[in-house]
Parts: sequence; structure tokens; C-alpha cells
Amino acid sequence: MLYNKESNLWLPEDKSWRIYKFVLSNGKFIQLNKIRCIRELREYLIKYQPTDVYYSVCCFRNRLEVTTKQKLKQYNILSWDLVFDIDENPVIESKKLIDYMDKNYKLNPDYILVTNRGFQIVYLKNDLLRDELVEQITKSGIKIDKDITKDLMRVVRLPLTYMKKSGRVAEFISIDELYSKMVESFFSEGEAMKSILSSQSGGKARPTISAPPISTCKYMSNQVEGTKKYVLYLEYFKENIKDELLSLGNEYNIPYLYVIDYDDYLAVLSLKTFDLRRLEKIYNRSSASNKNNFLKFKKTYIPVTAERIDIVKQDGMIKRFRRNPVLRLVLGSTKESKDMSYPHSIFLKHLGAKILEEEENPNIKKIGGNPKIILAEKELRNLIC
Repeated sequence: MLYNKESNLWLPEDKSWRIYKFVLSNGKFIQLNKIRCIRELREYLIKYQPTDVYYSVCCFRNRLEVTTKQKLKQYNILSWDLVFDIDENPVIESKKLIDYMDKNYKLNPDYILVTNRGFQIVYLKNDLLRDELVEQITKSGIKIDKDITKDLMRVVRLPLTYMKKSGRVAEFISIDELYSKMVESFFSEGEAMKSILSSQSGGKARPTISAPPISTCKYMSNQVEGTKKYVLYLEYFKENIKDELLSLGNEYNIPYLYVIDYDDYLAVLSLKTFDLRRLEKIYNRSSASNKNNFLKFKKTYIPVTAERIDIVKQDGMIKRFRRNPVLRLVLGSTKESKDMSYPHSIFLKHLGAKILEEEENPNIKKIGGNPKIILAEKELRNLIC
């Protein structure tokens, strides 16, 4: 039996939005369009005893619509992971790739997985343009499997699951462990890989690094429901964004920009509504990390009930720390806006933004809901810069 009640398992972020594929012992496979928790995954594994387990690199709005590449509709993709599969000279090439991503994009992998012949290096929820990135990496001389990285329909190995070809479990390895094996073996590729594989626990899963944080999210689109209007939603992995936001606010007549802290990144939301062409111009002028995602799919998604649970081992016990999005700042310009999104104002209100609905303002036009939206400017004064 490959899996039992004691099997150590792992699921990716936004697990309920992904597709899972099990390869059975008879060579057939089954597809699961939703797995909600580790307990549910364990039940499926014990029931089917798959010889290989995979999950989708994309999060999908509607998993039932994902059947073939031809039916891979752009609006159906919420986000995707950036995955590199390295089998040729895996230790040396993996180090070169990690150094390249750190130097050029300031990114470190969320996890590295030891697979049958090499490594699976994963950057979770990253919307860098895949085709252009792959070309840049290969031109630099790094050997990766280009097809795997480019393909949005790709499924990849689920960590801590059995691999039929090698008879081992796909385990995590840290960057430090990867580099140390190279030093121990005097940079001999064969000896380094042999050392890594011999340190794996064989049939029993033993993660060598802590798994990425567990996240549960629900999303709302930046399109105002029932209209052809959109709100501006930007994501940044940097903090010095104030000057850019004020410039965008003044240039495009955006009265308020709400800065939300999601712990791993900063997000910026505006209640003003735009048509698609106008919004594309704003994204083109920004340096937001979700810029390419919006320009490609003409829509982006806002985590509205994001709750991250960090699992930390403390004093020999496992403790969970909950982190919710926090409204950090409201940047104001001297411009005024008439068209504002009511549905998105409800989200901001839940984060603590002072938005009144009882008084009517004749300057405010009804967009996607209640027209009685007034920013309580006096109560926001401490936040506005």
C-alpha cells in the first residue's frame, strides 16, 4: 500500500481552485476538479492508491470548463505558478536558474522538489510572461524544459507523493541543501545528485523544508458586475510605490487609492470605474506585478477573504497564526470622481474604510449597485497622504 492514514501530505496554495490528476496502477488516470483539504486528499489517495499524482499550475475560476487547450478560456484563469523542470545536469543548472531569477527578478523559489531525474523549481502565483522569460533564460545558457514552463495546461508533480518510475517519494529540498551537496561532492554532478537521492527517505515522505503557507481565498473580479466597467487593482512586491500611485491618480483622475497589505505583497484598489481601453493605459504606465496578467487576460481577481495560516513549530508544538488583509493607507489626489463601484466599496468597508451609504450625493453616479456612496473624508484624514 502506497498511502495510509499516517502518510505525510501537502497541498498547494488555493488548493480548491486547482485540478488534480491521479495515475492508477492499470495506467488509466482520473481527474479531480476539487480537493479542499489534506484530509480529503488522504481519503482519495487511500481509495485509489495512485502510482503518480499531479496538480495544475493554474488556478481556475471554473474547473469544469477546463478540458482541452482549445477550451482554455482566458477569463477562466485566476493565477498561475511558474514551474521549471530541470533534468539535464540538474544540480548545476538548478543553481544557475535560481541565481538568474534572484539577480534579474529578485525572486526565490517557493519550493524545490526532488523528482525522478532532477528538480522541479516552483515560484507560486507568479504572472511573469512565460514565453519571453523562457527565451531569456535559454539565451543565458540555462538548460530547462521549455515546454513545461510555457504550458498553462500543464500538470506537475504533487510534492510528497509516490513516483512510480523511481519508487521514491517526491520530497522538498532547500536551496542551502542543494548547494551544500555540490560542495560536498566537489561540484561533481553525478556525485551531487547521488548524494541528494541517498539522503531522501525512500518510501516515507520527509520534507526537508517547511511547506509554503496554507492559504484560503475567495475572489471578486475587478470588473463591476453587470456592467462593462472595471476598477483599478494593482499588486506590488515592493514598498516604495507612493510616488507612482500619486502620479497615476493625478494623471487619470483617480480620487482615492486604497493600499491593502496582504502580508506577502501590497495591493492597491480604486473605486473609480473605467472602460477597458482606459484601464489598459493605466496598467501600461504602472510597474505592478499583475500588470502582464491583466493585459493578457483583460481581467484580474481580488482576494476578498484572504486568510493565510502560517504553521510554525514553537517549543515543540505546532501553532497556527492567522493573518488577514489590512487597509494600510489611503492616497488622495485633488481630482474628483463621479462613477464609483458599489460592490467594491463593500469590500473596502469590511476592511475598515469609512464609506457612508445613508447620505445621497448628486455627483455620484450609480455603477453596479447602490448610488449612495460617499467617502467619509474627515474620518480618513489620518490615513490620506
